[in-house]
Amino acid sequence: MKNIRIAKDVTWKEVNDHVDAISFKAEEIARMSDKHAVLVQLRALRDFERKDNYDLNLVRNHDIVMNTPALWAYSFYFGHLHFIDFNEKNISWNADEFNQAKRGYEIAKPEDAD
Repeated sequence: MKNIRIAKDVTWKEVNDHVDAISFKAEEIARMSDKHAVLVQLRALRDFERKDNYDLNLVRNHDIVMNTPALWAYSFYFGHLHFIDFNEKNISWNADEFNQAKRGYEIAKPEDAD
């Protein structure tokens, strides 16, 4: 999976597909039986998202993000990610955070944004 494209012509479809792919990947990871592998892959997914968030928050990208509704809504996504300690006990919580964030993103986007 590639990080989100930060450009003024990014489409809702691109961002929607990106958010959907992240949630799907988190669900797929959570269903794995090897708990150590689950933790490794969830951390990698979290780090992938941190990179997107970092890029969205760069000063040079501020105007693009604030003036591109799809990217602004995607930046809203990160406000709904609240991970706790990455250990076997918290796998469900941390995996579900991606779906929680997706719900926040869905609230931020207009109904006709597909």
